[in-house]
Amino acid sequence: MIVAAPYFDATAPGQYAAAEPPFLLENGLTVQPGSPAQCRGVDPTRLPGVPAQVAADMKNPANAYFSYADLNGNPRPGSVGCWDLGAYQH
Repeated sequence: MIVAAPYFDATAPGQYAAAEPPFLLENGLTVQPGSPAQCRGVDPTRLPGVPAQVAADMKNPANAYFSYADLNGNPRPGSVGCWDLGAYQH
């Protein structure tokens, strides 16, 4: 969960004004076999301090896509299993 999202002004000097659009990365940020990012993530509903209603909303099937699937729609393992760090599940 991002509590305070980072901010940047894309038009300011030194703020990635010439960076490639994210869609050009395609799957360039996926976790590779043998990566130390494999199995290092956690189910966000199990983090300490997450209010019960927030956890329930994340588990709600209508919202589960955002918590229990990666950016490609691949399912995360749920409450049991191995979550990868980042936006993609290996």
